[in-house]
Amino acid sequence: MMKKIGIGFVGCGASQSMYGPALRYLDEGQAVAWVDVELQKAQDASTRYGGKAFTDYDEFLKCPGLDAVVIVSPPWLHLTQADAAAKAGKHVLCEKPMGRTVDECRQMIEAVEGRGKILMIGFMKRFSPWFLKIKTMIDSGELGEVFHVSVDWSWPQYALSGWRDKRENLGGLFFDHGSHTIDLCRWWLGEIETAYADVRILLEGREVEDFTQAIYKHQSGAISTHYNSRMTHRPLREAYLIEGSKATVTIECVGKWSFISPEPFVIRKYVQNQEQPIAIDIPWSWDLDEYVKSTWMYLGSLRHFCEAMISEKQPALCTGNDGLKSVEAINAAYISAWKKQVITLPLNETYEPEKIFESFAVESPKIPISR
Repeated sequence: MMKKIGIGFVGCGASQSMYGPALRYLDEGQAVAWVDVELQKAQDASTRYGGKAFTDYDEFLKCPGLDAVVIVSPPWLHLTQADAAAKAGKHVLCEKPMGRTVDECRQMIEAVEGRGKILMIGFMKRFSPWFLKIKTMIDSGELGEVFHVSVDWSWPQYALSGWRDKRENLGGLFFDHGSHTIDLCRWWLGEIETAYADVRILLEGREVEDFTQAIYKHQSGAISTHYNSRMTHRPLREAYLIEGSKATVTIECVGKWSFISPEPFVIRKYVQNQEQPIAIDIPWSWDLDEYVKSTWMYLGSLRHFCEAMISEKQPALCTGNDGLKSVEAINAAYISAWKKQVITLPLNETYEPEKIFESFAVESPKIPISR
């Protein structure tokens, strides 16, 4: 029997709800270590999923049986943690966004891949049967020529939310969730050629954006529009509209967080104003184990990571370059909003994120925090 790959998790907050449920079904790997600045969080994860608990990152990297790390920490830590892991001979699965700037992403690729280690980025939505269905429909020609994808990912949050609102992040809501939607649109529509955006910091006290409307033109000729807001009054909504010459498809998750909800996305196909059924290859069963094994996106991500390590080849999906391209598109949106002009990709100019966010903070109207 093949030895299971030993995986360590960096950050024990959201990682438990994201990757924890996948571990019981991961035949190729197992948790051997958890590290967090708060010992109780690491101990909680260790108790639930096995492995040792640490608060010191260097000691964590020395844990016996540790082959790879999954980095689920704030973005400003990603590069230094990935670099240290690769130096210690570990493979790296880094959560999105990969880095704060294109330069940080390039440095991570060099630090990990340059040392002969596997680097994968946590774009787990590519392993969702619903988003994979969209990819299949586009590639097969079922939708005809796809000319537009529209994304709405918004929810009301009229209060501050810790490190995600801090300037050190060099990005806010669009940086966090736009990294997913941009990756999906690149996967579906091809590379991005130009970016145009409006970016704002609306809530009093926030240091990074909480509202973005970005428009990207892809090499295929298609346009993708991305609306991200924490300043709406509607319930949580993640929705996609894919428009083609032969059919239109909608896919949405409303009122719950799709990344940890076992409930399916609602997906619909329309042809000439008539709704048509869509067949998705999922074993609909009352057996929850079978359902989770087929639909849990983080399980698919971990399996792909493990398969790359076993084959000793860089992953076919969610590569370091995919992570870089997503961050590049986000940074292009920030530059576009700052300069108030269309930005051409790839980015060749240097840019100063701190200066850009200072201008957003000054120019945006302020909405008071809910009391």
